[in-house]
Amino acid sequence: MHRVTHHPCILRGLFTALALALILSLPAAAGESLPDIDPVLKPAESLFASLQKKDYAQAWSYLSQKSKGAIIGRITEGSGPDPMTSDAVARDFAMGGKLSRAYWDSFLERFDPRMILEQSRWESVTLDDDRADIRITHRKAGNPLILRMFKEDGVWKVGFTETFL
Repeated sequence: MHRVTHHPCILRGLFTALALALILSLPAAAGESLPDIDPVLKPAESLFASLQKKDYAQAWSYLSQKSKGAIIGRITEGSGPDPMTSDAVARDFAMGGKLSRAYWDSFLERFDPRMILEQSRWESVTLDDDRADIRITHRKAGNPLILRMFKEDGVWKVGFTETFL
């Protein structure tokens, strides 16, 4: 009966060669499969930071066109007997004017941006060419928030109404 023993140096060399082959093959695969998500995350985080600082003109700049249109539409529809034009509402929001402050202050009475910025895990991003979903879970929530993002003219914007309303 012959007993076969493997010399530790041979096994170590084989393991090292396999590990090296695996490591050398990773950069190409990783570069192809992992897109840069920072351009998606930055405007989302910046929106909530702007709301926290009550810099409403800056917050407005991070919203998708669809979100801006929906907000403007809701305000012009509810503006009473002397309706405001869409252009006047858009200008007010772009400057952080009186209407903008009233709208965002009301929103912030029900929502604290720190819940997203400080008390939540930003878990994953599902990314397509012109749409992304950011999965955010608050520490006390059972279900995540899926924040919708849209690429407009090469820049990622937050789908505020698409997410919250």
